[in-house]
Amino acid sequence: MPVFHREKAIELAARLLWLAGTSVSAFRLLLLLYLAERAFLLRYAERFTGSSAEALPDGPMLTDVAALFSGEASPAADGFARGPHGLRLATTCKPSFDHLSAADIETADSIWAQFGKLSEAELKVLLQNGLCPEWQSGVTATITDTQILVAGGKTPREIAAFLENLKKADDLATVQQKLI
Repeated sequence: MPVFHREKAIELAARLLWLAGTSVSAFRLLLLLYLAERAFLLRYAERFTGSSAEALPDGPMLTDVAALFSGEASPAADGFARGPHGLRLATTCKPSFDHLSAADIETADSIWAQFGKLSEAELKVLLQNGLCPEWQSGVTATITDTQILVAGGKTPREIAAFLENLKKADDLATVQQKLI
């Protein structure tokens, strides 16, 4: 079972908000976070945050990450503030990205460069036009790593290797959590 990396998820969101330089709607931020998770999986055969993914009627969502910003957790404690136009960083200082590797930062920056300037409406149009083929409009269901890999054009051999890598990473993370 994947281990959710809360600190990485928070720093990924902070990175995207810092790049935005302003408030970002919760939906738009959560979609950008999903796109980063998806891109990381397809490129590195690893999970970025470890969050489970769901296909919701309006778009794909990382469920564990969404819980951080939904009121079930306290975004203010993590350096975020809610405003009339969505979430923003609670400070104007550059946030810390201690839990993000160079590959993590490159992925976040790449997602921002590709999609960050798009409005929520423009992102929804891209979704409707197949941006994430593993997601279907109006359907609520779990999105698996295999579905993302297939939709991302990976071959059966690549998928098998990716899934084996993910299982090893999950096993290692489980052991590490037990030691803490």
